[in-house]
Amino acid sequence: MLRRRPRLLDTKHDSDDDSCWLALDGTPQPLDAQFWGGDLFGVATTQVRCWTLLTDLEVGRGEHVLSVLARKSRLRIDRIHLTTGDERPPADASWRSSPRLAEQ
Repeated sequence: MLRRRPRLLDTKHDSDDDSCWLALDGTPQPLDAQFWGGDLFGVATTQVRCWTLLTDLEVGRGEHVLSVLARKSRLRIDRIHLTTGDERPPADASWRSSPRLAEQ
């Protein structure tokens, strides 16, 4: 099993727009397995665009599908960054399009 650490770049205005589930290969992760129970809002992150580490996922080798499912209707996600360790997402100026998007 390999560890994957998903982070979301999101904007939260209040506790009504801050919550999501992650699903791996169509199976939602229980909220109690996500950091903060799937809730992303905090007073320090109000109306701030910031990266939020969601959970540690244990996945097998091979291709997988990671889905982000909104639990609240105003959830807004700009980017998703998936790592194998503690590395941080790149700065905006260093962000590259995925090869899949570059081919379109």
